[in-house]
Amino acid sequence: MPDITMCKNDQCPLKDKCYRFTAKPSMRQSYIENPSRYVHGKFECDLFWGDSADYLLQELKSIYKNGK
Repeated sequence: MPDITMCKNDQCPLKDKCYRFTAKPSMRQSYIENPSRYVHGKFECDLFWGDSADYLLQELKSIYKNGK
C-alpha cells in the first residue's frame, strides 16, 4: 500500500517506468490528474518516480525504522 499520491494518466509515455502509476493502490488512495506535459515539443513530468526514487524511499524507511 503506497503512501503517495498516485497518477492515473494512462497516456503518459513514462507510465510503465513510474512508481506513481505502477504501484498497487490502497483502498483509500489519492490521485493527481495529468501531472505530465509537453513543453516546446519535449515531455516533462515533475512528479516522475522512477526505480532509483523507489530505492531511496525504501532506504529512508529502513533508516527511520532502525533509528527509532
